[in-house]
Amino acid sequence: MSNEEILELIKQGTDYFDKYQFEKSLNCFQSVLEIDPNHGEAYLALANIYRALGKIPKAIETCQKALDITPTDVTALLLQGNFHYELGDIASSFRCYHQAAEIAPKNTDVWFNLGNLQKSQKEYEQALESFQKGESLDSSDLGLLIMLADLYEELEDNGKAINYYYKIVNLSPDAYSIWVRLAELHFDRKEYKDAVKCQLEVLRIDPQDYIALNNLGYNQLKLGEIELAQENINKSIEIFPNYANSWDSLGEIYEVKEELDKALEFYTKAVELDSSVEVHKRNKERVEKKLKKKN
Repeated sequence: MSNEEILELIKQGTDYFDKYQFEKSLNCFQSVLEIDPNHGEAYLALANIYRALGKIPKAIETCQKALDITPTDVTALLLQGNFHYELGDIASSFRCYHQAAEIAPKNTDVWFNLGNLQKSQKEYEQALESFQKGESLDSSDLGLLIMLADLYEELEDNGKAINYYYKIVNLSPDAYSIWVRLAELHFDRKEYKDAVKCQLEVLRIDPQDYIALNNLGYNQLKLGEIELAQENINKSIEIFPNYANSWDSLGEIYEVKEELDKALEFYTKAVELDSSVEVHKRNKERVEKKLKKKN
C-alpha cells in the first residue's frame, strides 16, 4: 500500500510542479518522505521546488540529504553544484562537479556543467577540454555542441565555431537560431554565397521572416545579383513595411544602380523609421553630397 501511495504522491507532486503550484508539490513530496524517509528522488524533487521558491540554501541542504543516503548520486551533486553557483559560491560548485566527474566520468551532463562553470570563470582551456570530453562520449549532444561553438566564438576562432554550428544543424535541420547565426558569421567573413545558403534555410523554416529576406537580399547585393536582391528586399518590405533596414538596403541597391534620387528617397525613409541607426544617417548624407556634386 505504501508503494502505491508513494507513486501516486510522486505523480501528483510532479503534476503540481509542472503547473507551478509549488506549495502543493512541496506537500506531496514531504508526504513521500513521511512514508519513506530514505527516498532520494523525493529529496531531489524537494530541492528543485525550494529552488523554484527562491530558497536556494534550503535546496542545497536538501540535496545534501539525498547525498547522505547515496553519496554517489551524481544528479544530486550536479544540482547542488548548480545551486552553489547561483549563490556565487564558485569553489563549492567546482567541488561538486569535480566529485561528480570522479564518480561518473562517462556522464556527459558532468562535463557540460563543469565546462560551463570553467567557461564562466574564463578558464577557457579547461572548459574546452571538458566540453570535448563530453563530445567524445556523445557527439550528438546538442547542448555540448552549442557550448563548443559558443566557446570558439568567445575565443574568436569563428572558423571552428562555424564547424560546430554545422554539426548542430546536421543533427537538427530546423534549428532556426543556428542557421541565423551561421548566416551572420559567414557574412562577417565575407562568405556571401554561404551566407545566402543559410538565409535560404532560415526562410525554409519561416518564409515570412522579413529580416531574413532583407539579409538574403543584402548578401545577393554583395554578390552582384542586383535583381534577386531587389526582389527579396521588396518582399521584406511587403511583409513588414516599418523595418528600417530593408529601406536602407533598397537605398543601397539604387545607389549601386546610380539612381541617386531613388536611393535618397529610401535612405530617408530608413532614417525616418529609425533615426538611432548611424549607418542610415551616413548613407543618406553620402547620397545628398553625391547629388549636390552632380547638380
